[in-house]
This record gives sequence, C-alpha cells and structure tokens, in this order.
Amino acid sequence: YFSVCCIFSILIKFIAEKMFRERVMWALEGKKRYINKHLKKSQGKFTKSSLK
Repeated sequence: YFSVCCIFSILIKFIAEKMFRERVMWALEGKKRYINKHLKKSQGKFTKSSLK
C-alpha cells in the first residue's frame, strides 16, 4: 500500500512538473511571437517614416 502511494505521488509530481514546464515553454514561445510581431510592426513604421 505504502509503495503504491509513493509511486502515485511521484507520478503526480512528475506529470505536474512536465505540465508546468510545457506551460512555461508555451508562454515563452507566445511572448517571443508577440515581441517579434511588435518589432516587425515598429520596424515597418520606422522604415516608412525614414523613407519620407
């Protein structure tokens, strides 16, 4: 019984860590995409204003 409990808790901890890591990676990817989009927008504005 005790060993099963231990295995179960370790499994839950492992899954939780994996999910947390995936969420962090996903958030970082989203932030990168968001920043890139804004950089491209600002660069476009910059090039347009410099052309005038």
